Amino acid sequence: MATTTIQIRSDALKRHRIAAGLTSNYALARAMGLEQSTLSRTLGTGRAPSSLFVAGLLRALQPATFEELFELVDLAPTEDAA
Repeated sequence: MATTTIQIRSDALKRHRIAAGLTSNYALARAMGLEQSTLSRTLGTGRAPSSLFVAGLLRALQPATFEELFELVDLAPTEDAA
């Protein structure tokens, strides 16, 4: 059975950030109530965002929806799971 995680749709995030008048990732982080380093780390690593990150992004980029900003991705099974 595959494990599913959340992945940020980078193109949609950028489009909605600009539409919201947030001209930088620093401005977006402030609107989300996060440190810029947290935003950069989450965007740069490709790791699943925390629930606080997801909630902050949805709040900052209203009226963008979860489906517009995130996608569900199946992870490859590990040998331990096989």
